[in-house]
Amino acid sequence: MKLLFRVIHVLYALSGAAFAFLSWTGRLAFGYGLGDLFYLAAHAAGYLLVLGAAWAVGKAEGPDWTPAGQLFIRALLLVLMLLHVRELSWQATVGRGVEYPWNGQLFYP
Repeated sequence: MKLLFRVIHVLYALSGAAFAFLSWTGRLAFGYGLGDLFYLAAHAAGYLLVLGAAWAVGKAEGPDWTPAGQLFIRALLLVLMLLHVRELSWQATVGRGVEYPWNGQLFYP
């Protein structure tokens, strides 16, 4: 089970790296022009916070840290990761702003 969570964390980190790369190269936009920098910073902070929490949970030890509690926290982090990726996907597609409205294409040439 621990290996599954590590694989999920790596995939989440890779999706964050891909998002940052595509945003900085101009291939992915939120439709707000210069305002896209706010979304880039907000999502980067979200990725760092969730991955930092996942790392802290993985390193936590102690007598009060039961396997059931650890599983609950990891499941909660998994839900946060899925919601974050879902929100990012929505904002980059249908939820785009007025400057670059949704035209059915995810990437720009």
